[in-house]
Amino acid sequence: MTLLIILEALYNEGDARVIEMINHSIPIKDYILKNKLFVIHSGFRFTIDSGKAFDILIDLSDLENPKSILSPVSKLTSFPLILGLVVFKKIKYIDAFSKVMVAGISEDNSKIYPIESKIEDVVDLNLNHSEFYIFRAEDNTVIRRFPLSRMYKKALLQKDGELYEAF
Repeated sequence: MTLLIILEALYNEGDARVIEMINHSIPIKDYILKNKLFVIHSGFRFTIDSGKAFDILIDLSDLENPKSILSPVSKLTSFPLILGLVVFKKIKYIDAFSKVMVAGISEDNSKIYPIESKIEDVVDLNLNHSEFYIFRAEDNTVIRRFPLSRMYKKALLQKDGELYEAF
């Protein structure tokens, strides 16, 4: 699976594809947090029928095989909802964010474009970029653009560890 496939699913208009990607994500409590991680926020958040919110994080440590991680939102780990925000493990799980963001990545994973903002700008969303880009490495042509965030509006039902669309 590529970063492009993950993002296309999360930002897709079709509920089935979004839910499939959410269910494909590994719960953070089951995820092996290696010492060297490169994790970004997907900018995607959803809630389940109990009202609990979750974020999808993306481990890019292996750029050829990124992994999506299901992370509950809590007071301790509530990140600004920004696609490309670099997050990391400070205490136990992934519980802190950096002022460095990834604004884009080449489709062949050979180039990553990081940008740095003041922490206040990250928290207040006063960012100097408006989208996340997947681009061609040879000529920097933009292949796909994604908004910086998406709050999935439909509450999902949780049953037997799987999430389903509430009707």
